[in-house]
Amino acid sequence: GTSPTDKEAYALAHVILGASSAVDARRPNARRLLDAALDVLNRHFWDERAGAVVDSWSRGWRVLDDYRGANANMHAVEALLAASAAAGSARCLEQALRILDRFVNHAARDNDWRMPEHYTAAWIADRSFNADAPFDMFKPYGVTPGHLFEWAKLCCQAAAAAGPSAPSWLVPAARRLFARAAADGWLVDGAPGLVYTVDWDGSPRARQRLHWVLAEAIGAAALLAQTTGEATYRDWYRTWWAFAEEHLIDREQGSWRHELDATLEPSSTIVAGKPDVYHSLQACLYALVPPGPSIAAALASDPGPSADGGAEPGHRLGVGPEPGADTGE
Repeated sequence: GTSPTDKEAYALAHVILGASSAVDARRPNARRLLDAALDVLNRHFWDERAGAVVDSWSRGWRVLDDYRGANANMHAVEALLAASAAAGSARCLEQALRILDRFVNHAARDNDWRMPEHYTAAWIADRSFNADAPFDMFKPYGVTPGHLFEWAKLCCQAAAAAGPSAPSWLVPAARRLFARAAADGWLVDGAPGLVYTVDWDGSPRARQRLHWVLAEAIGAAALLAQTTGEATYRDWYRTWWAFAEEHLIDREQGSWRHELDATLEPSSTIVAGKPDVYHSLQACLYALVPPGPSIAAALASDPGPSADGGAEPGHRLGVGPEPGADTGE
């Protein structure tokens, strides 16, 4: 296990993402922070041979933990795509595409699109990892449908960022990840909602409905709707926003309820309280900007509604939340 003083790729990815957003927002010293964080990533976490990031070092960079994980790499893709735009870095984009190739084009594809989350130091999938800890917040046993949605979303963003040179498998893989996550996660035990984890045969394991899973499903649906133009993704988008409206958005206390049990009652088996605004805020934004390396980059370059009162891009596509909608934030 890790200690509070360990150096973690997961945390560093969010520093890179935040610094990239600050560069896009033209904040002072943001570029210095971004360059410093990318330097740490490249010196300590980037595994050139694997084309991925390692997970955790001890304090002082003395001992590299043997664990390798998809979660840190997923957020590294998000961060590197954002940095590719903020810093104009072709290397960051190349690194993001290499991680996507390893985890999506190979690990997920080779496992019927149920991506293994946990790996050994030799990058061999460990399917039994944390079998006795199905409710772990960051490293649960089995397959995590919410992450499949997140990877699908990142495939769409990477395709847009890479433009004509984007690998041809990115968008088809996003479709397959989305389809697998929806089939395994949604409405699988007699009640609506997306379950937290499933076993390797797709059967529900942790049946809690977490708000971040639905938020990522919303984001993936919005990006695939814009990327493909297909109505089915707009339908999913509306379905999942309706679930959020009915069950997750807390208009009395604010924000979103972070966890529901299988009967859709608030619970706290996996996460307590409401510590996370990152996912729900992004869910409100994905349909409002065109697909690209990051939301911040799109917002920085988008002039907003047109002078004649036209709606934002997501609304023109018919997938955005209604203008002025109360999302509980």
